[in-house]
Amino acid sequence: MCTERSHHGLHGPGEWAVLCQSPQGACADADAAHANCIALNTSCVRVTRLSQNCSCFAQARRPAPPCLFGDMRPAKLLAIMAACRALGVTHIVEQGRYGGLSAWLYSLHGFRVSSVELLPLSEVSEALRHRAPEVKLVDGDGRAAVQQIVRSAPATERLAVIFDGEKRQTAYETYLTVKGRIVLAAFDDTNLDDGAFPRLLRDRGENAWHTWDCAFMERHSDAAPLAQLSETLRAATATALQARDPLPRRHKPGFSESQLVFHGGMEDLSRFHTTLVRGSML
Repeated sequence: MCTERSHHGLHGPGEWAVLCQSPQGACADADAAHANCIALNTSCVRVTRLSQNCSCFAQARRPAPPCLFGDMRPAKLLAIMAACRALGVTHIVEQGRYGGLSAWLYSLHGFRVSSVELLPLSEVSEALRHRAPEVKLVDGDGRAAVQQIVRSAPATERLAVIFDGEKRQTAYETYLTVKGRIVLAAFDDTNLDDGAFPRLLRDRGENAWHTWDCAFMERHSDAAPLAQLSETLRAATATALQARDPLPRRHKPGFSESQLVFHGGMEDLSRFHTTLVRGSML
């Protein structure tokens, strides 16, 4: 659901609202990183007055009302938090805040949260300061920030690092620098690059689990609710395009030339997966 103050959706105390996806939680053949704000929903279009960039996904010239949206579909969040609970994690370090919804959810479920973002969105930062002031917001280089946070954490804390900024092999390099001090790492979008990252983990002897696990997918399939969100996004975008000059379009192999492709694969939310890897701390 895309929600903004005074618009339809989940409204918090006062005039604040939160952007979130169906909490039914699950995975599918391939996740796509976005349990999200439907950016060009007609409500958002009215708020942004059809500006070139919907402020849900990119910083507007003038800050939009505070809002949160998510880059992870429910099944991946479920897998991450369940693993953290099972391993006694107390502190989640998130590299890649983007829409802020995942940081808020981790905090809502009782974890201490440090959230790192190289290019923060002002409306996301404002929403988190209001809704979850206990979340530590760190703006800057993801690798350096993760290393500093882990290095300075009290010895009593059990840490998990979520890599949703750096990806795959690059994230793995950072993971190796903190592996000895963390309980768990989560790497997002790991089913890309023809399986190179899972092969790397196997060759390195890492203890890893993937959300494309058949038993997990059968029990936690979120393909149907995510497909509904994708349909809403495409329909709302078509409506918006009728009201202005066509936005630049790009397409990828297997997609028709007339089909819009959205940042992060938001038109195909079940496409990407996450991998969990044990750290060295027992």
